[in-house]
Amino acid sequence: MTNPALRGRVFNLYRNLHFILKSYPVEGNQTIPQLHKKLNNAFRANANLNQTKDIEKKIEFGWYIYNEIESLIHLSMYRTLKRRYSWQAPSVDDLLGEHSSRKKK
Repeated sequence: MTNPALRGRVFNLYRNLHFILKSYPVEGNQTIPQLHKKLNNAFRANANLNQTKDIEKKIEFGWYIYNEIESLIHLSMYRTLKRRYSWQAPSVDDLLGEHSSRKKK
């Protein structure tokens, strides 16, 4: 890669992906260092690209992946908060207690 502007954009993408993976909700036997290693391997696999058009496509795809990871993080945070602070409204029978006009069978 000879274009310094593209090199800066690729480095910026790598840095942002590396940073956002710290908040990624890992499942099973995955760990954050394993995800960072996968990221590093993905970038090294495309290190031999020389065509500007190909590099631009990979940068756009990388930002797409960034946005997907970001939405997964937000979804995980939402589900955690919903599980932690969910409140179910009591039923009418629970509110009225023994004085309920409904007959239980």
